[in-house]
Amino acid sequence: GRSAEQGGAMAVAAWPQPALASLPAPYAPLTMGDRMEAAALERHRHGETHKVVMVTMLADDYAHLHDQMMCSLKRLNLSSHMVIATDKRSTCDNLLPEWRAQCFQLDPGLLTAEASYQTGLEARDSRDWDEFQLRAGFDAQANASGNRTELAVPYDYGSAGFRRIAQMKPLLTRVGNLRGLDVLFTDGDIVFSSDPIHDLYSHNADLVVQDDAVGGWASSCKKWGDHNVNSGFYLLRAGKGSSQIIKKWLASIDHKPKLGAGDQIHLNA
Repeated sequence: GRSAEQGGAMAVAAWPQPALASLPAPYAPLTMGDRMEAAALERHRHGETHKVVMVTMLADDYAHLHDQMMCSLKRLNLSSHMVIATDKRSTCDNLLPEWRAQCFQLDPGLLTAEASYQTGLEARDSRDWDEFQLRAGFDAQANASGNRTELAVPYDYGSAGFRRIAQMKPLLTRVGNLRGLDVLFTDGDIVFSSDPIHDLYSHNADLVVQDDAVGGWASSCKKWGDHNVNSGFYLLRAGKGSSQIIKKWLASIDHKPKLGAGDQIHLNA
């Protein structure tokens, strides 16, 4: 400090303390689109640069399968580019600790808004909102904590839980596409022995998707002899073509609930 004599007494005055500058908080992706952008990677193919993010969906009792998938992607240096979406935060705790930071809980209302899905947004403002949630497989009744984001169980095919998880898939894909990202969606029961991205971009198409009827086997999604697609693995590029595909996909889910509980049958509709 500094000192000065005043009337024979020694007075001590402290230097003014500098104001502490508020440090900016570390950037943390808050929306699903932010998380996808943070995880995206760039690939160059045929003179073009593509930004692609890998996405999967996790439900209870399937974490061990996702662990195997993520381990296979780690060997290919791709695991950090995966976004794992789930219905409730506790489900992420079932994963190996290494993958938990990439696992995020989805809120159906926020996801619908982020995807700019107008059918859902309009329904939310009407008396048909509960009916809309039920058609989509959401629990229309508030739980003890007052929120409506809990997933109905069990996850058996056709159940409300299965419907909600499956039908969030096109919404997630749309969120990525709206950010200018190509979305590589994969079910959690797939193990990768090689990098699939290079080969996927060798096809000049908006949607590159797994065949569900190899060898003449007919899936439940279409009649015998038709080509069926399996929505458990696909690359959907951002652009007008993908926008039309997603719009048709969501419209079928929204308006044809009796067609089936999962997303795949609606992609084939």
